[in-house]
Amino acid sequence: MTKGATQLCFDIRQHGGRRAGAGRKAAGRPGVPHRARAAHDGRIPMHVTLRAAALPSSLRTPRVFVAVRAAIARASRTSLRVIAFSVRRDHAHLLVEADTTPALARGLQGSRSASRRR
Repeated sequence: MTKGATQLCFDIRQHGGRRAGAGRKAAGRPGVPHRARAAHDGRIPMHVTLRAAALPSSLRTPRVFVAVRAAIARASRTSLRVIAFSVRRDHAHLLVEADTTPALARGLQGSRSASRRR
């Protein structure tokens, strides 16, 4: 007597699709949270770091430093005030005071675009 044939079940592992850990891993600086910034109080100075993307030379070379300092001076207006700054090889640290959150954003975006124009 022949027993009836039974279908075998295979555990097929599928790749792709939406699942935890899927996809290309993030490049750049890992662990940087992408959250909305807390409401800004104009009475409290804020530490800001501006990073340069790819540079052929250092931000501290005399010719580039003059342009960076000029961009910081242009960004420091009545609603955004740069209290102190320190320029490093590939980034700059600023202590700023801003009256409002939009003034902080506008001032920093203006300093980045001003430094790119030169």
